[in-house]
Amino acid sequence: MPSLEFFAMLLAAGGAILLYLSATNANTKIADAQARAATLELEAAKLRETTVGLELDLERERTLRVKMQKEIAWRRITAAQEVKLVEMLRSHPMTVTLQAVAGDPESTLYGDDMRRTLKAALRNFTGPMHGLGLSTNPPDERSIIASAFKAADVEFGDDATPTSELTIVVGSKMPANPSLLSDLIPLSGPPQH
Repeated sequence: MPSLEFFAMLLAAGGAILLYLSATNANTKIADAQARAATLELEAAKLRETTVGLELDLERERTLRVKMQKEIAWRRITAAQEVKLVEMLRSHPMTVTLQAVAGDPESTLYGDDMRRTLKAALRNFTGPMHGLGLSTNPPDERSIIASAFKAADVEFGDDATPTSELTIVVGSKMPANPSLLSDLIPLSGPPQH
């Protein structure tokens, strides 16, 4: 009959074999977990790269949208511009003619803004077909209006129509950069890998 020591050794050997198999299994699981972690880290890096690409696309779209909004926004005389114009023009009584393009709502509205402002500043007034034009005659009065427009940051150009009295012409708004509309391209989407 085998001795107790033999059974103890047999049991110890079995335990060692089980411990070895268990350790091998644990090492395999650790290696699998490390491989999964490396794969997940690569996927996370790709997602970060895609996110950066999408953020760049979004910023380009925002910039283009802001440009377009500026291009299509109707011109208006702001309250601050009106105050500045009235302040600078009130002490220079003169007769001014204001014209706007008939049938152009944007020109008409901007002309109304200008008319209201000039009415508050000048005693008499009556306003190129595009933009805001200021007649070149009479030069002294033109200089006063031009200085006020510049100080109030109101964009204008020369209107070469021969006149004997100062004339402001509110024309249609033309986009500063008509090709801007062709810049509307679809976003590129996430980077391809």
